[in-house]
Amino acid sequence: MLPAGTKRRRCVILTDGTAIGCFLRNTHETHIVILEPSGHAYSYLQPDGTRTRHLAPTALSSHRALVIDTLNLRNRFTSMPPYVHLRLLDSRDVRYQRRIRSMRARWPAPGSNGGKLSVAKLYNREQACFEMQSIEGAAKVRLDASGQIVDLYFLVEVKVSDGDVEVSEGEEESDRRWSSSSHAHYTTLHQSFAIDQVPESFALPVRTLLAAKTAWDRDRDAEIDYLSETDEKKSASAAVSVLPRNAAFTARPAFSALNHQQSVLTGSNGYFTWCDESGGRQQQFTRETIPPTSVIGTKVTSHSVLSLCQHVDYVLQSFKYATTTDLEDMLTPPPLPTEELELAQEVENERGRFRAFHDGRVRVAFADRTILQVDRDGETCSFFFSDGASGQTTLASAPPWQRVYIHEAMEFGDWAFASREERMRRHVRRQETQAIVAQELQRISVRCGMNDGLEMVKQTSSSGDICAPLVDMLSRRASEEANDEVPLSFSLAAVRELQASTLQHMASVDHALRAAASATESERVSE
Repeated sequence: MLPAGTKRRRCVILTDGTAIGCFLRNTHETHIVILEPSGHAYSYLQPDGTRTRHLAPTALSSHRALVIDTLNLRNRFTSMPPYVHLRLLDSRDVRYQRRIRSMRARWPAPGSNGGKLSVAKLYNREQACFEMQSIEGAAKVRLDASGQIVDLYFLVEVKVSDGDVEVSEGEEESDRRWSSSSHAHYTTLHQSFAIDQVPESFALPVRTLLAAKTAWDRDRDAEIDYLSETDEKKSASAAVSVLPRNAAFTARPAFSALNHQQSVLTGSNGYFTWCDESGGRQQQFTRETIPPTSVIGTKVTSHSVLSLCQHVDYVLQSFKYATTTDLEDMLTPPPLPTEELELAQEVENERGRFRAFHDGRVRVAFADRTILQVDRDGETCSFFFSDGASGQTTLASAPPWQRVYIHEAMEFGDWAFASREERMRRHVRRQETQAIVAQELQRISVRCGMNDGLEMVKQTSSSGDICAPLVDMLSRRASEEANDEVPLSFSLAAVRELQASTLQHMASVDHALRAAASATESERVSE
């Protein structure tokens, strides 16, 4: 059940079991959930393009509804083993019962009632479909009246994490072990397939229902055989089918795998080339654009695209650093690796805790529990948010709400990695700039006060009620504030002249500030 204001736009299920769900929130926000083929992990794409990866059983509260909706569609419309976990189910759909040792479904076999069955008993009038249930009730198959859609209902054991098991205070350890082995959680899973995509384990009841539909269309009182003539020659075990197992018991978080055993992957400076077994170039990609399995191929292998690319990078970096070390003077001892991890500067204030390391990294733990780390190259930023999510972005592509954090971290980094002389020069330049700004603002305020006083005197003189002491007081105050001899003429031309000179002075102040800023920037570049 999706929350209010959220609706599913579309959902795509690939042949390898990958499910991609696109959802709309607040009309203009698009959120995408990419469920991996095993169903055990998913990637979440924010509206700003930020991608984070999580495990499905421990999905964030803001992702939970979208992940469950995508997982339900994946379990229903794919022939891959279903992924069912207790944390992703409604408690009303789960029942706790004695463990079933073998998840099988036994279908009616020939022999009873002469091997004949009335088609009227297979027709469900309430659902308007043909229905067949296993003997023990562990599975049920429904054929649509059109004969094109098959609905499967079968029992599946639910994966339960250790922290989800509730144990009473008086229960002993032996009782807990016995209870966990003799009882388990179960739920009924619903799957839908086209008639030509039904799993092999349900082929027998589907053939029986198809024969029943054909006979029903001719005569509603007809009788059919449980099995065809070819099936009767087989053993009675043909009427027993093994139910699909829950993939949550064996699923592990993993990335897409390469699908060619004799293929070649080459890498250089962050660029990778993928060649097939014949030597032909198939794909070229970067570290950030590794293609999925469906793009590379369909054969089976046990390698991971990401792990292979990381291994290639590791070998290249090791070779690069080893070559550089050989070319250096052997008399100079190499720096200790621990020195790069040592703190260069650490500052803690009301905004958070700022740290700078010797290897060039800057890490800030802000007051709102957001953690930011800027890498040594100053281009990549890693975020750890207060809700447990993580993300990685660059300085150029960071959304506006993240740039506030990045700006504070970069300012601290500039100060932390500067020498004492550079800090003093920056401090002096900043004080000089602030003094210029304060002086010019004071002059502007004096001019504005003079204009206001002259305007008031002009309005009073036009009414004929001006008082000489008031004029003298305003003139004296204006002269004292300006520290300069300003001719006080109350004519309209004089007022306009004062206003023009004030605007000209403000323009000159703006020009001086820009010149000071450009000089500061040139000094910084020269350093």
